[in-house]
This record gives sequence, C-alpha cells and structure tokens, in this order.
Amino acid sequence: MNKLFKVISLSLFILIFLTGCVDYKIEMGINSDKSMDFKWNVGIDLAKMSSIMGEDIDTSALRESTNDLLNEEEKSNLEARGYKVNEVVAPDKKNIQITVTKKFSNIDDIAIKDDLQVDLANFTKKDFPDKFFKVEKGLFKNKYIAYIKLDEDLLDSKATEEEIEAYADYFDMQFIVKLPHKLVSSNATTVDNEGKTLTWDILKMDDNIVKYEFALTNPNFFYFIIGVVIIILLIIFLAIKNNRRMQLEKIKEPEFKIKEEDETKETIPLNDEKVAPVLENTDSNDEVNK
Repeated sequence: MNKLFKVISLSLFILIFLTGCVDYKIEMGINSDKSMDFKWNVGIDLAKMSSIMGEDIDTSALRESTNDLLNEEEKSNLEARGYKVNEVVAPDKKNIQITVTKKFSNIDDIAIKDDLQVDLANFTKKDFPDKFFKVEKGLFKNKYIAYIKLDEDLLDSKATEEEIEAYADYFDMQFIVKLPHKLVSSNATTVDNEGKTLTWDILKMDDNIVKYEFALTNPNFFYFIIGVVIIILLIIFLAIKNNRRMQLEKIKEPEFKIKEEDETKETIPLNDEKVAPVLENTDSNDEVNK
C-alpha cells in the first residue's frame, strides 16, 4: 500500500494539474452483530482526465505505474490473510480499479486490550497483524477505540486549499466508517445519519490520523439475562407445582383416616369374650299365646 500511496500522490500536483480523476476509499462497516465489512477501493480514470483536458495526453508512464499499484507479492500477502483481491484494468489501460475486501465475523477478534496505533502503510505486508481496535470491555457494553495512521505520502502535497477545492469534483479520497449505533467521539470531517456514518475527506485533513470511538452492547450480557430469566421461571414453576401437590395431599388425608377408623370398627371386637347366639323357642311361644 505504501507504493499505492506514493503513486496516487505522485504528488497531488499530478492529480490537480492533469486532473487525473481518482477514487480512493477505505470503508469499515461495523454491524450490530459485531461483524465488520472491510473494503479498500482505488480507481483511476485516465480516459476522463483526457476528456477534461480536451486533448490526448501521453500518460503511458502513469499507466505503467498505476497498473502495478498492487504487485503479485502484495496480492499474495493479502490473500493469505483472507482478503479477496479484484483488479480490473481496461484494455486501453486508461481505467484501473482495485478492490480489496474481507468480512470479519467478530471485531473482538481484531481488537486488543492495549493501546493500538494502526499503520496502513504496512497493510499489504505479510506480517500485518489485522488488529484495528483497542477494546475496553464492560459488563453491559464494550467500548472500541480506533487510531489509524494513513501513509504520510498520501498527504504530501504542495497544492493549496483553493486548488484542491477547485478540482474536488475530479477526485474523491475518503475514509468511511458506518456504525450500527451513534458514535462516542471522532475527528471525522463530517458525521451523518445521526452519528452513525463518519467520513474523513483525506485531502482536507489537518494530519494523517483517523480517530473514532464507539460502543456495542455485550452479547454475553443478553445471554446472562436470558439465563437468569429462565432460572427464575423454572423456580416459579416448581414452586407452584409443589404447592399444588401439598394442597391435594391435605384434602385427601382426612378421607384416609375415616376409612381407617371404619375398617377398625368392623374388624376389631370390643372384648375377647365370645357371645353365645340366642336361640328362639318357637314352640314355647306358641303355647303361651294359646
């Protein structure tokens, strides 16, 4: 990427004097599920430059330089780190587009607890650590701090502010961050979408540092809350079930006692004496009646 910065800025004199239309963007899209979409895009339209100048310009040297913005070693380094590299060069070599993308599943994997300064000049190197944030973890939310240094050559220009504004329509160089929630703080050039879209106009930056802070709710907290709710509901359910069982036992207990008492009266005699049966003398009774 160091070569890229130097080629793009060939000093900005080339961009301004020749109006070499350049589209340079780095985008970091952070999602609510803590995933992040990274995109780095560079496009150089030399055909548009010739159209603006109203004459054919010998840009063979510039074409050769821009055609090698990303050499095979740098491309291999990026692909080995999981990035997708797409390079498109028009047949006439007057339009060049390079796009590097990668989706990170969880920004916690690209964050560390210590202070961190990311130097994008080393982005295409094999040993670039792919760590972009400092994280301060909390119970409810995690706070993420980005401190990203752009290559100094990108801002090395003798062009005045008036000259940059005059040719602003011919080139676009931005660093863009999209957040799921409102940011905590930043040094962005503009902030839109209720504090969720940050844009740094690289040509208007006072220095080469991109800084921003944001917070995301810790998903572990939600899991903890869900677990606590489930346990409470389970305790309530068991308590209600146990209470109903105890009430049923109290209702059935007197009936059991009555039955036991009845069975005792029927089966147990009052004493051990045998009771002789009473025999009726029907004949004697008949004589008396006579």
